[in-house]
Amino acid sequence: MACARGPGIPLGHVALLDAIDLCGSIGELARRVNEYVPCNTARIDRWLRNGTAVPPLIAPFIAEAVGNRVTVLRLCPEYAQGWRRLDRQLAAERRMRRKRLE
Repeated sequence: MACARGPGIPLGHVALLDAIDLCGSIGELARRVNEYVPCNTARIDRWLRNGTAVPPLIAPFIAEAVGNRVTVLRLCPEYAQGWRRLDRQLAAERRMRRKRLE
């Protein structure tokens, strides 16, 4: 694996490593994410090696690829306020949809 867990490892990378562990390999995570958006092992490895964050646009697909056992909040903690706002908006949308069905 390109990066080990330990002090100084960004929280988002720890979550990404957890997602890789859940899938069994970087290749399997890439394959699962690629079902939704273009992704390959080189891209994931680059995030780990270069210390770059998982892009917020990709985080939901990584979470989905592992059955939400790794959350978008863990993958992109720097975007926490955005995730919370999006969660509220989606909840409001679901409520409106339910009311229309009643």
